[in-house]
Order: sequence, then structure tokens, then C-alpha cells
Amino acid sequence: SFLAPSTSGKIPVSNGTTFVMSTPTFPNASATSGKIIKSDGTNWVASTETYAAPSTSGNVLTSDGTNWLSSAPAGGGAFNLLGSATASYSASLNFTSLMTSAYDNYFFVLKDIVCATNNNDFIMALSTDNGSSYLSTNYGGSLFYVVQGSALASQNNNSTRIDLSQVNGDWVNNAAGAINGSAWLYNVNSTTGPKFVVANTKARNQTTNVVVQNMASQSSTSVINAAQFLCASGNITSGKIYMYGIKNT
Repeated sequence: SFLAPSTSGKIPVSNGTTFVMSTPTFPNASATSGKIIKSDGTNWVASTETYAAPSTSGNVLTSDGTNWLSSAPAGGGAFNLLGSATASYSASLNFTSLMTSAYDNYFFVLKDIVCATNNNDFIMALSTDNGSSYLSTNYGGSLFYVVQGSALASQNNNSTRIDLSQVNGDWVNNAAGAINGSAWLYNVNSTTGPKFVVANTKARNQTTNVVVQNMASQSSTSVINAAQFLCASGNITSGKIYMYGIKNT
């Protein structure tokens, strides 16, 4: 049978045999502002939400098994932009106070680098004293390059620096001859083995394009904590370099 309306606010529920009028167990809408409805295992109650409020930029929501928390992303392999440097007739572009134990490997992007002097090379050097000085010995490796329309050629890397270009003649010292490319720097925090650089660049000499790959090393067993980019002679007219850290696991 149908129940007749009775006390205000009651609802019909089954007691297993028949329907009876009962007080609902949903929380009243007049609960404190900002509450959410959740189950306590028996009834629905108005409760304070446990989602994390926004906090540090770049954090993500993670569960601790009970609540949601705002936490720094876990794991490794993430590319994090650590800094950049823009040339304006600069003697060099230096990256200091950016290398830490959180990153063993770094990635540099070279964009539209122009040296002020023709017949020049763009080079890289490493430091163990945060840029107070830069190592000028014990570099090694091999440089491979292709002049457009010619066969692959190679040469030893300079022992005093890391060559990021091979101009094969006069390099055009304007935007048409700008160097673009990248350089990986590996194993900087090792105190037992060498450090490695793998660079890929493209530039132009007076007549054609030149593509370069250099696989270089620095045999120092000290921690590397700064990097410098410069022209072998003269200033850097223009261009920009971005530095990324690849976060350790």
C-alpha cells in the first residue's frame, strides 16, 4: 500500500517488509560552505574535501593512500629549462651556478649563432670551478662533417676545446651563416670518469652548407659545474643558447 504523507522531511524507505516514513540520511544542504558529500561507511555526510589546494607551480596531484597531495613530479627523464643566454657582441655565453647533483646530463640548444669574424669556429669549454676558469687541456674525440655535395670527412677534436662547427673555409659572418644545432653534455657529476659531449650543428661557409657531428670528451675526473660557448676568435654578434637539465631518476 502507499504511505500517506506524515512528518515534514520524511521519505519512504523499506524496512524489509513494508515501506515506512524515515528521516533521510543525506546531509542537510545548510552544512558549512565548501563541504562535499561523502560516505562514512553507513551514511552520506557533509565533509571537508581532501583534495590538495594549488601550491608550488609545476606540482601534480598524488595519493598518499588516504588523501590527495600536491607534490613535485616523481621519476626522471624530464627536460627542465634551467637558463638561457643571448649574445649581443658578447665575448662568450656562460652557464654558471646552474649545474647541480639533480642533473647528470644537460642539453643545449644553439639558435642563430653568428660570430663577428670570418673563417672562425664556434667552440665550447667546460669548468670545474663554476666558471672562474675553463679547462683548456685534455679534450679529445672525433669530429665528422659533410660539406654539401661532398663526401663525409673527419678530423680529431681540438685538444684545447670542443669544436661545435667546421667551416671548411670562410664562414659567412651574418645571418645566412648562422649556426643552429644542439649539444648534449653527459656525466658531469662523475668523479671517476670522463665527461662527454655529442654535438650536432649546421652552418654555412661562403658557398655552401656544412653539417657537423662532434663526439668529444673531457678527461677530468672533477665534477663539471659550468659551460662556456664562444667563437674561436672575436665576439658573438648575435644568437641565443638554451640550457636544459635532464632530471635524474
